[in-house]
Amino acid sequence: MSDNRSNLHTDSPQSNPYGAPATTAPLSRKPGDSRPINSFNAEALSAGEIDFGSLLTLPLSLFRSQWKSFLLCALTFALIVSGLYLAFIKLGVNPFISLVAGNIINGINNPDQGEALGDALRGGLWKLGTLSAVYWFLFIILNMFLAYLITVRTLHICADTGQPGNVASGPSNSMESGIRPFAQSLHAALRGYWRALLTGLPWTLVVMIGWLLCVLPGWLLLVFGLVWMVSVAAEQRTFSAIPHSFRSMSGRFWKSSGVILIYLVVYYIVYMFCSLPFNYVYSQSMFDIMDPSSGNAGPHTVLGAIMQLFNHPAAHVSNFLNMLALGLYAVLMGITGVIMYLNYTRPETADPAQDSQFNAR
Repeated sequence: MSDNRSNLHTDSPQSNPYGAPATTAPLSRKPGDSRPINSFNAEALSAGEIDFGSLLTLPLSLFRSQWKSFLLCALTFALIVSGLYLAFIKLGVNPFISLVAGNIINGINNPDQGEALGDALRGGLWKLGTLSAVYWFLFIILNMFLAYLITVRTLHICADTGQPGNVASGPSNSMESGIRPFAQSLHAALRGYWRALLTGLPWTLVVMIGWLLCVLPGWLLLVFGLVWMVSVAAEQRTFSAIPHSFRSMSGRFWKSSGVILIYLVVYYIVYMFCSLPFNYVYSQSMFDIMDPSSGNAGPHTVLGAIMQLFNHPAAHVSNFLNMLALGLYAVLMGITGVIMYLNYTRPETADPAQDSQFNAR
């Protein structure tokens, strides 16, 4: 499938949802275009390669400047995914546990009905597997849209304000600071999300296979494909965004890996902290079940306790907090990806040979 870039360069921000306002140059550009990505020509991004520390401080500075809209995105993501998880528990996990517990009792009382009980168990397992697949598919779709929305929003902020490092010093109100309304970024993300979905679903599958085969291939694919979504949003690419990301990240593997690793470590620390409510309830329940003096060693009782754990308020609180932490992680990674893209694709880094080969296709 070829990319349609015939109308990327326009003077109207309405016809180019990814571009800067009409008073500045468009943000989108064709592959190989040697002009700056946007008109502000920020010194921190276009003057030279930014160092490791700047890759950490610039995203945080930009996040602080627009924390309300970014936090709203993460909160909305956490609420929707938590609702899907609750529906999965109510419609899938609870009926399956009840079915297993009932089959155990019926199997003991009616040994001659083993085949019928087995058929019922297989049917319940099939339903649980189907609902699980639907849940994870929707989770991936929502997570990808969150990342794409953050990417588009960050590109708009950079185009409207100039240097990301100076955004924090300006007014936080969008109208006062000249930043286009969040609704415009949301509309642009909704219009262009099909490109991210078309590219992201097979690429996510490839990365997951890389992680399953061995950690190293998955990590390499993750790092080198870090800015593919920015390329989709800024240049309206589809599948060509993957090799473009690989070229952009070439020679920057260790620096980029360090940034991702720091974010992951912080995320997992927060994740463990958010899981404390559920872990406490879980440990208390398991202790009561395993206590010989309680007389709760039967399988039916154990399954009932597991169902109660899945439906305990602490489990839902922990899940919401974990999804919020994941949403904030996706926000920071999206902002960082945009900053990497703007810096790594500055004019002097363009490879005319590669660009001419791409344009020939």
